[in-house]
Amino acid sequence: MNYMIESNNEWYAEQAEKLVAHINKLNADAQKQMENDPDLWIGMLTNDIFHWAEYGVHTVADLEKYLDAEAEGKY
Repeated sequence: MNYMIESNNEWYAEQAEKLVAHINKLNADAQKQMENDPDLWIGMLTNDIFHWAEYGVHTVADLEKYLDAEAEGKY
């Protein structure tokens, strides 16, 4: 296999793992907040990397940028 392709695949796999872990943490934090306040509702984020790839989100930084833009009404 071409070294560049293999290296790129490894990078994407690492980023995907970090992205899923970050989303899972955000969802767990949101769940705790809702458990502490029964009047609070927070939507959960999907941790499906293929979903996020459709939005150009491949890294934790991409997700944070996307969520910030979403909150500002830019999407």
